[in-house]
Amino acid sequence: MRNTGTGHTGDSADASVTVSLESLLNERHTVRESTLRQPAGTGQWAGNFRGERRGHGTDFDDLRPYSAGDELRHVDWKASARSNVLYTRLYREEREHRVTLVTDLRRSMFTGTKALRSARACQLTARLLWQAIESGSRLCVIVVQDKGLAVSDNRAGHSAAIDACALLSRRFEAGSTQSDVADEKLMMLDRERKHATETDLTLEQVARWLSAQHQLHGSVIWISAFDQLGDQFDEAMNTLSQATRQAAIHLDDDMLEQGLPVGHYGYRSRTLPHRSHRAVTLGRRQVRQLQQQLLLQKQQRDDRFSSLLIPLLNSGAGKTEIVATLRQSGHLP
Repeated sequence: MRNTGTGHTGDSADASVTVSLESLLNERHTVRESTLRQPAGTGQWAGNFRGERRGHGTDFDDLRPYSAGDELRHVDWKASARSNVLYTRLYREEREHRVTLVTDLRRSMFTGTKALRSARACQLTARLLWQAIESGSRLCVIVVQDKGLAVSDNRAGHSAAIDACALLSRRFEAGSTQSDVADEKLMMLDRERKHATETDLTLEQVARWLSAQHQLHGSVIWISAFDQLGDQFDEAMNTLSQATRQAAIHLDDDMLEQGLPVGHYGYRSRTLPHRSHRAVTLGRRQVRQLQQQLLLQKQQRDDRFSSLLIPLLNSGAGKTEIVATLRQSGHLP
């Protein structure tokens, strides 16, 4: 089991334990190649994005009788001639779709059996953000850390994607620690907490912070192992769902999904003096109990998101399948 604490990997370039800016930028090419193989005009994202309000866009919506003050350029002269009554053309206002990606990079994400969950979360986030940008959406990436949030600018274009990728990769820079508040430009949530605390950030607090924002149009997609939810997580997510559509992607891990085999396991505790070495032995009965507990946790997680009416995807499905599912459900363009 890997655990790097702060993500420091020395000179290693192992993609399972570190994330480079180049690797995140390369996801753009994967998006373009997969898009070429997909049929054109699938799902609700065919053509321009349609807003919910009528306005002065280019997408024709309906006709209504002419009213004083209507612009003459919007009069439908052919329809008016057929009925001998003036009609005004109404158009559907075009609005940019927005995608907000919430990526969990707290300490608990820097563990994994074959690869750090944090590294896999960053690669998946990069795939999703390039899909959004290449399809013309406005994008915002929110990196959840133990003491605050690092947030990219909410805008469209390749520069927005590059800045978001840089934000993700900085969490893996050599020597980066949770105290790098100035360098990471963390948005501390003390104002939302009403007073400073020493506890680590919970996802409930992130959801409440998002609900307080006033420009949430489109989709919010969570990428996390969903640890440290908070006591009122369900309530906070229900409130957020009133302002935007949500989807969640759970970062699977072999050990946390299937448990450990029978054996003798050593570990080192950082909470005990001199980082004492300890060991635990798992017999058949303990393994069965562990597997039952993990299965119960998975069922509780599935039931939670089902009751919240938020689609929950598993990272084990693969990036291509996840993108396809999110596009079909309308969470991604």
